[in-house]
Amino acid sequence: AHTFPSSGGWSETGNKNGSSTGRQLYPSRDPGRQLFDEIPDKTKPLNIRNMRLKLRIELSETHDPVIFRELWVPMGLTFDQLHQLIQAAMGWESHHLYSFQEHPATRYFAVTSPFSEEFGIDATKVIADTILFSNFNINQMLSDDQRLDKLYYLYDFGDSWMHEFYVQEFDRVGTIPELVTGAGACPPEDCGGLPGFQYFKDYLSGKMSARDYFDLFVAINDEDFDVFEFDPELAQERIRITWQEMVL
Repeated sequence: AHTFPSSGGWSETGNKNGSSTGRQLYPSRDPGRQLFDEIPDKTKPLNIRNMRLKLRIELSETHDPVIFRELWVPMGLTFDQLHQLIQAAMGWESHHLYSFQEHPATRYFAVTSPFSEEFGIDATKVIADTILFSNFNINQMLSDDQRLDKLYYLYDFGDSWMHEFYVQEFDRVGTIPELVTGAGACPPEDCGGLPGFQYFKDYLSGKMSARDYFDLFVAINDEDFDVFEFDPELAQERIRITWQEMVL
């Protein structure tokens, strides 16, 4: 199995401005915690050229259809840049704050939007390489029933769209982000999270009356929305534009 250079993890935490506030505030015996313990320099990319990582990103608890994207991302991205590429691939519109975290229910550690009032480290100041590498390496050494293959990306602290993602493989040729595949339409912004999205789907399918649906505060007026629609060419164009804006 392929493995990446190991560089440990970290236990430093920071405030919303990205400055350090101490070490080992949340000690844990959970092996997943090793992903975030003692990274030597979290502000610099690893010295690996011409490499990119293939991520699978799935919108948690979605079904009929499962909403997911798979894409290649280049080395050296900050978590904020990774956020922008995920937004482009999924179809979100970057209207809200976000965080990356090691577990959906507990937040021992979080890398957050630079504008967030939430406790965490500024995502513009943290390179994602080592944490993603560690995620891949640890999973290569564990059996299937021990796998810790998921990291978490939370978008919109109100609607709480939780995404699960992990590194599937790496490629030593290429440095350009690229969509591989995907399925399912991205939910409308501000539709009420998973419960509101289900109400919206029930309304579109005729399971819920227009009167009942539009009595909801989060009702979305979009009769043409197709929950199964996913246009890979449009998603790739969004990724291309996002990447172009990053490198210019």
